[in-house]
Amino acid sequence: MTPQEKLLKVDTCFCNITGCHCRIFFSVSKAEWIWLIIAIVIVWVAEALNTAFELLCDVTSPEFHPIVKKSKDVAAGSVLISAIGSIIIGALVFLPRIYNLLNVNIKL
Repeated sequence: MTPQEKLLKVDTCFCNITGCHCRIFFSVSKAEWIWLIIAIVIVWVAEALNTAFELLCDVTSPEFHPIVKKSKDVAAGSVLISAIGSIIIGALVFLPRIYNLLNVNIKL
């Protein structure tokens, strides 16, 4: 098992435990929970595609090539974009609840 595979197992376990606890603690509705699951899945899919693309690039061009580097950067950028989108979804779901928990009178 590679270090990346071990990290993937830890990330998956952490994501599942954290997600379930947050859903229970913050009373997340079914629709909000669906949006959170979609956001998580999109990030995982983007990460898997990025990894596959990078491995394919490494096999086809083992030596450095500037176009391969740019294509890997674009693939990594797609993961970043999906992660930013999931952060926005998480913030829309959880920030109002956190503000209510802390008794902050800010309307979002």
